[in-house]
Amino acid sequence: MEALLLRAQLQGRSGLLPADVERVLHWSNYAAKSVALIQARGMPIDMVLWNLIQENRAAVIGELLRQFDPSYGTDDPIYTPDGEWSYARFERWLLATGVTAWPRLDSGRLDTDSDAFRLMYHVRGIERLHALRDSLGTIVRAKLPIGHDGRNRPSLFPFGTATGRNAHAKSLYNAHAGMRSLMIFPAARLAFISTGAPRKSASPPHCPTIKR
Repeated sequence: MEALLLRAQLQGRSGLLPADVERVLHWSNYAAKSVALIQARGMPIDMVLWNLIQENRAAVIGELLRQFDPSYGTDDPIYTPDGEWSYARFERWLLATGVTAWPRLDSGRLDTDSDAFRLMYHVRGIERLHALRDSLGTIVRAKLPIGHDGRNRPSLFPFGTATGRNAHAKSLYNAHAGMRSLMIFPAARLAFISTGAPRKSASPPHCPTIKR
């Protein structure tokens, strides 16, 4: 049965084109070799900055809410002071600001994944709220697994996701650019070694810089 299925995929059949062998091999090598190497080596994390954020978590959360939560200071804010999201308060905020249409799941609940937020970027404050949600998801829950060597090794296997992308809840690749700045890139490390100058992390747009 497996041999018949493989032959049908390679040769094609009625209504279906044959498999693009070169492309299949390309992505197989990517998934089996490149991603495996990334996972094995891990991504170096700026532990000084990460520990600083954790030690000052309340202050960091408060400042992020002040700058990026469009409902901050109202009687019914979307987030609690501890950085916890509320679907009910988010829906009430949308109605209060005149947003009557938002993507919903089959269950009827508001869809709050990244694609839904991007679709609604035309609404004032939504893009900043999306960045805030991603950042607080990493800071509040602190689910970033970091080994003794200061490296993050989340599963990046692309075929384990619905979209085939390297998406994982415990990967900084999934977070807003402000969180990805916690990763130490080899080029930045090399510049530090060669010049002796302090490494300067580029601050992405709409992301407050945390001073040490």
